[in-house]
Order: sequence, then C-alpha cells, then structure tokens
Amino acid sequence: MVVVVGLGAYWLLWPRRAVLGVSYVNGRNATLWSTTAQVREATATLAFGDRLEILDRDGGFAEVRTAKGQDGWVDMRSLVRFDEWEQAMALLAKAKQMPVEAQGHTKVVSNLRTEPKRQAERVLQLSRDVPVDFLQRQVADVPIIKSDDTDDDDDVAEPRKEDWWLVRAKPRDQGEIAGWVLGRFLTVDLPSPLPDYVSGAGIHPVAWFVLEQVPDSSGGVLPEYLVLGTHGNEGLDCDFTVLRVYSPLKKRAGYGTAYVESNVCGHLPLQLVAATHSGDQALFQFRATDGAGRTTDRKYAASETSVHRVNDDGVARAGAPKARRAAKPR
Repeated sequence: MVVVVGLGAYWLLWPRRAVLGVSYVNGRNATLWSTTAQVREATATLAFGDRLEILDRDGGFAEVRTAKGQDGWVDMRSLVRFDEWEQAMALLAKAKQMPVEAQGHTKVVSNLRTEPKRQAERVLQLSRDVPVDFLQRQVADVPIIKSDDTDDDDDVAEPRKEDWWLVRAKPRDQGEIAGWVLGRFLTVDLPSPLPDYVSGAGIHPVAWFVLEQVPDSSGGVLPEYLVLGTHGNEGLDCDFTVLRVYSPLKKRAGYGTAYVESNVCGHLPLQLVAATHSGDQALFQFRATDGAGRTTDRKYAASETSVHRVNDDGVARAGAPKARRAAKPR
C-alpha cells in the first residue's frame, strides 16, 4: 500500500514537460522515430489527421506526443499547425454545403491548400487519380520571382494569373477533405461520349449537368447534357465562356449539339431545376457579365431538343437565339 501511494505521489509531483503547441498529420503514413540521429528506429506509423502535442523542435523535426501517450520525433513537413487544421475543417464543413459543378480527378500529384495561393499551408498532398468534386473557381496571381540584379524600381510586367479550384477530395482510406488545388492539375470527368465531342470543339470543360431524359433512336431514353467551358485560356475573369447542350439523336445513334452559345462571360454556381417527368422543361440560370461590366441573371429553358433563353416569367425572350434541332456534334 505504501509503495502504491509512493508511486502515485511520484507521478503527480514529477514535473511534466510543457506542450509547445498542437499539430496534425497532413500526410499519409508519417513515421514516428525514436530519435533524430541517423541511426534510429521507427516506433509507429501516424495516420492523416492524427492530433499531436509538440514537445520540442530540433532542426526539421518535432518531438511529439500522440493521443495514446507515445513520444517520438516526426518530420515537420508532415505536420500542419492547429489553426491551419481548424481552417481546413471549417473549409470541409463549408464544402459539404456547396453545389457540385463537376466530378473529376487529379492528373498529377497535387497539393491541397487552405487558400487559393501557392504560399498557403498544405493540408495534404494528393496522389494521382484521386476523385474530386469541383465546387468553386478562383483566380490568383502567379508569384513573381525577382533575381538579385533586378531593381525594385524597374517596371514589372503585370503578373500572370492562374486558376484554382476549391474541391472536395476523396483520398483512398482517408475520408473526405476539402481545399484549393491548381486548376491545371485537375481534369473534369465527362460521361461518354462527351469527351470526344467536347475535345473536337476545342472546349476545356469546367462543369456539366444532366438536364433531362430524352428519347433516343432505339426507343429508349438517354440523358441530355449541358456542358460549360472555355477555349483553354487560364486566369479569365469568367468561369466559362461557352455553353453547349448535347442531346440524343432520334434517327441514329449518338448525340447532337442542340444548343450553342459562345462569347458569354458566365459565373458559377449554375442553378439547375432538372426535368423529372416527360414533357417537363428543365430550367437553368447563372450570372453573366456583359461588355460594359454589368452583371445580370441569364435564364434558360430546355425541353428535349428545344433550348432558349427566357424571362423571369418563363416566357421566351424576344431576340433570344432560336432553338434548333439536335445537329451533328461540331
């Protein structure tokens, strides 16, 4: 009994090490090491999102304590600060409430960041072919790197701009995580046979939607698609400049172009009321900016191969582009 009491008093009175802060694991399979020496032993494998208390720092390593009470050393490049992690979790909560503009995947290894800029904290490095939901696009300046012989007073060219996308990523065995990724590292997954049609038209797709189910040449029904995109330019003020509707052909297999509109400066998100019954109209609208800088709502109605702009009351606008039958894709 005396021994037990003595051990308890020893544990209570023993000075515990101060915690310098809290971080989270931002990569997969981070290793907990016994020491920072070259000869060391791996004592545990840490998972993405594990909470760690920071006890000490030595060069590029941090001494940490896991939630299970295990101490060791971790490469600091595998960690994200508490405030940055909280920001990432808030971003995920926001992302879960946002409409999805398209589904796609990462083309290459990509950094998922808390803000749409290269200097922002990296929450996670996504591997290739990770599924993502496209949620929101934003444009940022490409950082300018000055050489030592550049005079600060010299005229500096206007910085180039690049696309960033807020995505909800679904890494394997890691749950969902949201963040910003460089647009050129992502690709939109279009349903067949749209990739060939869109590529043939020179369109870089940014979003797509199913408007309705339309009768096809076999007597069945197939989805009618709305595709939004650009002609490959990056850093535009517009989220998309082209919209096309692809509808099933009734006399032969395949799809035709039921509607085309170019030179529009459209902004996401697009609001869609898809047709749920045969004969119903599908309605969609988005914000667009004209040449004078005025931003207004543009509304459209689609019924099988008929697509046209409408007023607020659903009546076709005077002077609106005429609807036409589905034609061969071009």
